[in-house]
Amino acid sequence: GGHLVARLAPVRLNPGDAQRLFPGAPLPAGFTGTIAGRATAGWTGDAVDGSAELMLENAGITLPGLRLAGVNGVLRFDRLSPLSMPQQTLSIGLFDPGLTLTGGGLGLSLPGDGVLRLAPEPFLWAGQRVTFPSLSFRMGNKYLDMILNVPPTPLAEALPALGVTGLAAQGTLTGSIPVRIDAGGAHPGPGTLPAVGPGRLALTDIGSPPWLDPARNDSLALVTRALADYRYTALELSLTEQGPRLSLRGANPSLYGGYAMPMNLNLMPPPPVEAPTGGMPAAMAAIAAFKARRD
Repeated sequence: GGHLVARLAPVRLNPGDAQRLFPGAPLPAGFTGTIAGRATAGWTGDAVDGSAELMLENAGITLPGLRLAGVNGVLRFDRLSPLSMPQQTLSIGLFDPGLTLTGGGLGLSLPGDGVLRLAPEPFLWAGQRVTFPSLSFRMGNKYLDMILNVPPTPLAEALPALGVTGLAAQGTLTGSIPVRIDAGGAHPGPGTLPAVGPGRLALTDIGSPPWLDPARNDSLALVTRALADYRYTALELSLTEQGPRLSLRGANPSLYGGYAMPMNLNLMPPPPVEAPTGGMPAAMAAIAAFKARRD
């Protein structure tokens, strides 16, 4: 028999460092943050087992269409063979798969059957609590499917959260959007956030809206005129891999005699948001306890 103790002193990783310093580890090139760890293992005959802890401090990942930042906590594995993890929680400052969600967390456990149980905690978007159903991920799978459930949210709050400024908005939207996450980033599904009923959009700034992507929108001058007083009968917000999209059905009563003018508006991607500093008290206390330990 025998006994082994291994420690990893805290190391700060910048983009690209993870694959260079830990070749073969399941860490993407875009991983950043401070990590530290310790592991103990013992063996007798053919049996091997042990435990491990991995500290994450202000960790994050950047992939196409996905930004994760401000991840804090300590992952504890109570067995190494089979790999097992008791119920625990990480705090997450920023999760952006197309909507910029802040101030949430992720509960997770691994009972030893190779299936990771995930229980995302609510995040904030446009002043509302976005929720996710609990889900599971079998170790070795190549993707994770999740659903963003957005409660009734005033358009006057939702549009600024998308970087849309200078546009007065009446109405409320709600709905669910599926997102698939894999090694290539985040890929929004076909779900939408429709408006609950009819409403009105009206530009308050002069000139072509800067939040409309000129490369993916036609007739910006006509769109600008229509949005001076647009009465929509239907509105849907969807996420695409190029950015958010607003689909409208309605008309401007003062333009072309109120003739129907349906529009699909491709928005510029919202500007990056910094992850909130700090984290949940439990996660920060776990980090402090990890740092204070002396094996």
